[in-house]
Amino acid sequence: MTLESEILKRLESVKKDINESKKVEPVNEMINNSAKNRGDKIVKNGRITYAPKVASRILLEFDATGSMSPLWDSTRQIMNEMVKRITDVGNVKLKCIAYRDYCDGPYIFEKSEWHSEANPLINFIMGIKCAGGGDTPEAVEDALKLAHDEKEMVTRVILIGDAPPHSIEKAGVQAVNLKKAGRPVFAFRVGNDDNAREAFQHIAKLSDGAYGDLRDYNDLLDMISITIVHDVGGSAEVNKYLKRYDTSAYVKTYSQSLPSYKK
Repeated sequence: MTLESEILKRLESVKKDINESKKVEPVNEMINNSAKNRGDKIVKNGRITYAPKVASRILLEFDATGSMSPLWDSTRQIMNEMVKRITDVGNVKLKCIAYRDYCDGPYIFEKSEWHSEANPLINFIMGIKCAGGGDTPEAVEDALKLAHDEKEMVTRVILIGDAPPHSIEKAGVQAVNLKKAGRPVFAFRVGNDDNAREAFQHIAKLSDGAYGDLRDYNDLLDMISITIVHDVGGSAEVNKYLKRYDTSAYVKTYSQSLPSYKK
């Protein structure tokens, strides 16, 4: 075989390999899409690798009645920075749930999908209209049940509201169920309703989470970020966060109340 013939043969072999890889690419893509963010196998050009495992899946449950409009506005404004800060620490996915009250019929809950990027979450928040609620208590107990029934993995629930549940007993039952499911609730009260404070402290304690007051919306970014960073990397990562970012004295106090357990 001449040198020219050998070169032509090798070129044909390379072309064949390229064509074969193009054929398997659509199959690879289907496998990769289903495996993404689950730590499953990923096929690339016939080779198997592994997707990065999700460190945390955080369910954000926010009261979306009329009085909570400033919170939603603040959340929209901080979402980009929050996602940046928490994903610097680990692989995190978020899902938002807006809850209201039983009188709000089909609008008692509105839910986003799970996302690890800020933009789709911001779009969801932009679509929320804070209204309804009826009387003072809200459907907190049903929001907790929704968190317990979530089919995807959840590592923590963040609950933010300014009103108590209709039944603190039912909310307590759901908090215990969430503890058993490994889904502690980190509850933040907005405003100064004493019944809401008592209920949210009760929920946090029974679920093995923590409680905090959102006295200032300027603390919102740090309170949520620290809660998630703690889920990803424990106290060590929280201490790094506090050194890196300028936080209020109350945020520092809240950080000391976080549970000592590790995932």
